[in-house]
Amino acid sequence: MTSSKRFGFLILAGLFTAASLSGCGGSSEEDRIPTTVTVFNQHSIVFGNNSSVLTTGYNGFGQLGDGTRDNRAFAAPVPGLGRMGGFAAGAAHTLAFTNNSTVMAWGFNQFGQLGTTAVRNGAESSSLDFSPVPVQVELLNRVTSVAAGAYHSLAVSDGHLYGWGGNGSGQLGNNTLTNAYKPVEVLKVVTAGVNEPFTNATQVAAGALHSLVLTQDNKVWAWGDNTFGQLGSAAGTPKLSPVEVVFLKAPVGTFPIRIAAAGRYSAALMNDGSVYTWGYNEYGQLGLGTRVATEVPTQVVFPVPAGQPQPFIAEISAGLMHMLARAGNTIWGWGFNERAQLGNNPVIGVKGQDPNTGTPVRAQIGGAGEAGAGFTVESIQAFGYSSLATLINPGTGLREIYGWGDNSFGQLGSPVNNNGLGYRSIPVLMEGL
Repeated sequence: MTSSKRFGFLILAGLFTAASLSGCGGSSEEDRIPTTVTVFNQHSIVFGNNSSVLTTGYNGFGQLGDGTRDNRAFAAPVPGLGRMGGFAAGAAHTLAFTNNSTVMAWGFNQFGQLGTTAVRNGAESSSLDFSPVPVQVELLNRVTSVAAGAYHSLAVSDGHLYGWGGNGSGQLGNNTLTNAYKPVEVLKVVTAGVNEPFTNATQVAAGALHSLVLTQDNKVWAWGDNTFGQLGSAAGTPKLSPVEVVFLKAPVGTFPIRIAAAGRYSAALMNDGSVYTWGYNEYGQLGLGTRVATEVPTQVVFPVPAGQPQPFIAEISAGLMHMLARAGNTIWGWGFNERAQLGNNPVIGVKGQDPNTGTPVRAQIGGAGEAGAGFTVESIQAFGYSSLATLINPGTGLREIYGWGDNSFGQLGSPVNNNGLGYRSIPVLMEGL
């Protein structure tokens, strides 16, 4: 998951593909926090109309930042935070950086993903640490981009790149497999035995167990888990230090300008409006018309009428196993769709029907956001098994956020028990803005 300063609310959520989901709304408040993590990426964070950040959804580890562990089905501001520059949501923790560019974090912290040694709640649970209120990440300032994976976090500070939290697959990029409770600098290998820091990083993205960075010279580097080639190199063992992703299939003069990552796959938006994807692809989340993983970045081809040009994509966002792309006021989606997160209003559960698609489909958001309705689609967000779109109401000039897909814990900001299945196949307006 990832977000850069004021770039809508692109959050590229990274989670384990085997994450199990349980429960249905209500309160998560108990005498003790859950002894095992069974709910992943079921909370959302968005910008309000005054650049404040609001959260909604599952709150078992305090990832809503409101001081409680009560789930909530409407968006509400995180207390104590003013105007923010950007944010990211991980599996069960949340990050945001302030206008003076310090990073605040809250939620699950067993692996140090909150970036401070001050949060240790071992007295309540011997193995799970958490904070239900924002705490400041140590050692960082002048931050311009953050990302949150399953159990790790990333940030760009003055062009340098830092990571903290879980590191079992080398996703912190510091050539070790040791977890870090405070930020450590990501180092790239220049020559054998010689490592150096990044000085020109611009954007970070986090998958479940892998990480990406985009640099000012329009290069993408990747590290961490590489089981399915999500690093853009031969699938196999993890990479403990960044390796450059080479876009062999891209035309000369084409280069990446944005990146995204989630689960075990990666994506890049190119300067010509095309999208390239690579990595895990069992549910068609690469958008290549197949279910075959690939370690070579390959262009997504959109199904447009013969003779028409491919849409110019302005924004991409990656969920656990689905992707969204925006071209003007049109939203496209592909991949896992068994929670209706692609927004094409499928009839889920029909015998013999496979709702998943490896080919992009157009989201239908009930007229809101269509050019004819006068709404402007400002940004998109894919996270977990859910999707959001921020629209600008032409009458008021204010943001309105519509959500579709999984809503088991109110992560779309709407009532949970809506259709007995826990998801929204038709986009619904987020409450609380």
